[in-house]
Amino acid sequence: MREIVGIGACVFDTLISLPHYPKEDTKMRATGSKAAGGGPTATGLVAAAKLGEAAAYLGVLSSDSGGSFLKGDFEKYGVATDLIEVKSGYRSFASVLWLCADTTTRTCVFDKGNLPPLELNEKQIEAIKNAELLMVDGNEMDAAVSIERRIAAMKKIYDAGIRTVCFVSPVFPGITDLEAIFERVHNQCDLFWLENLNLRGGFKKTIIISTGTNCLYISITIDRKTYISELIFFGKN
Repeated sequence: MREIVGIGACVFDTLISLPHYPKEDTKMRATGSKAAGGGPTATGLVAAAKLGEAAAYLGVLSSDSGGSFLKGDFEKYGVATDLIEVKSGYRSFASVLWLCADTTTRTCVFDKGNLPPLELNEKQIEAIKNAELLMVDGNEMDAAVSIERRIAAMKKIYDAGIRTVCFVSPVFPGITDLEAIFERVHNQCDLFWLENLNLRGGFKKTIIISTGTNCLYISITIDRKTYISELIFFGKN
């Protein structure tokens, strides 16, 4: 039995290291490059496997070079691939990331490819039922159902005894209603995860000025019990 199964993004990343961002319509020599697997769920599964957990990916990959690399990368780190459906004639989800040394920032350009949405088969459904933890992300948005239906599905999974995580990302000051989200899901998930707003590039200063702050104090209290009390920093002025 696989303790952890995952459904979501599996991306063929090309990482390019640069001393600084190039000017438009010029050439620059990179300081390094490498291929890597990426995507929130895929990365989470590899991390779990490295920690000794039995993990498996459920999804659709292409038979092209990117898909072959991703499947091999899972196998390299001990993530089971027998629940993956490999399809020919499709283009893999791929991205190119510029990693800039002088600003310590990254720029990502991605191509989602044209793989069809995942349609769970009986073997995959059985694997989900038997798992201790199901990991998902927002990759299947084109075939996604409403938020209410996703929350209802979370409850069914939780009631079936499978651990669930509600991952809220990013937390945007003045927009993300954390208390309302927590109130809605705290009785049907085991963990409530938050990710800060990652400020990069030219919009960083604009966001900080618009919100009037670069941090957010979170304190969620329900029935006189405080569940979260944390200060999240969004970046330096």
